[in-house]
Amino acid sequence: MRELDQKLRNLKNEFNRSVPTSFSEWDKQEIYDKVQNPNQNKSRGLIPKTITVFAFLATALFIIFIFSKDSFSLFESNQGGGPGGLSKGTPIREDSHDEEQASDTTEEYKTELSRKVHVTFNYHLVSAGDEYDLFTVTKVEENEGKKIVTFESDELIYLEGNLIFEDEWLFQFDEYLYGLSRVPIEMNDVGSSVQFKVEDDIDIMGGYVGFSKEKFFPQISLRTKRIDYIFSGEESEILVHVFNTSEEAELYTTPLEIDKEIREIYNEYRHSHDESLLKDFEPIDILKLYLHSASNQDEETVKTLFGNNSTEDLYAIANVFSEIDQFLLVESIETERISVLLDYEPFVDLTIAKNEHGIWKMYHFVYDKSS
Repeated sequence: MRELDQKLRNLKNEFNRSVPTSFSEWDKQEIYDKVQNPNQNKSRGLIPKTITVFAFLATALFIIFIFSKDSFSLFESNQGGGPGGLSKGTPIREDSHDEEQASDTTEEYKTELSRKVHVTFNYHLVSAGDEYDLFTVTKVEENEGKKIVTFESDELIYLEGNLIFEDEWLFQFDEYLYGLSRVPIEMNDVGSSVQFKVEDDIDIMGGYVGFSKEKFFPQISLRTKRIDYIFSGEESEILVHVFNTSEEAELYTTPLEIDKEIREIYNEYRHSHDESLLKDFEPIDILKLYLHSASNQDEETVKTLFGNNSTEDLYAIANVFSEIDQFLLVESIETERISVLLDYEPFVDLTIAKNEHGIWKMYHFVYDKSS
């Protein structure tokens, strides 16, 4: 009998060691309160739980109501074309001072980054000299709370999509994402949407859009050899630098200044019309000489500056220049021809090219794009 009692004690001790049942003072007090006041505990917990359940159900119903509507908007919009008057792929024609609306517009032109097509890098580990496919990291810098990683390539990279102007130039890849697989993407941005922006306004105007008043330009093949990956807080954006291989553009403002040298050559040239006097002239000098001759109503000299014996009004170009504030000279490296892009409607086709003697001459034709 004693042996049996001892075994039972041993089993009890073993149970207590394996399943501890000790209580803190706080635990003991809680148990005591519940035993002494069972009704109070029930009523105290019932109301908060009921309120919590109703609040949860109300919140859930509200969320379901919002997202079940395709065109939900807190306020009715006077514009058509989708929620808040915005339609994906449709540019905003009117200027807006509404920062929230501008932000929404920018959001819709972001590019969704698929998990399948990217070369990725790590924000924390990237350093100058790292290579990612065709790109090499040439610089990593931090400035004014931003970290900028610069990637450059020896090869020309083509990116196809849409150019959009919304106070700045944006780029959005089309559905085929052509060229995106060449662009290094920070690993945390994969699966999200990132805004691509475009640097170099002059090259965009000279190589793609001119002085068009449109804001949306579809099916653009953008050429680049450099991108800047910019990190600011939780946001990141990619800045694409345009690289034009066949053209060089330069922007000028009007009126053009007719310097002393041009005046002196004009005074000699208007008497002899000797082309050798113009052998050192650049295309912009020919334009200046033409405008100066036109302002003096010197018809004979004006005629000699055109290479196509144009029957158009010899002073038409001068009249256009009196109405514009700026223009572009776009040089074609392959053909050695200069296209003069004028901020003017109707469209004016003005080209400067060398004649058989190597002297720059003007060629022009005026027509209306709408005709």
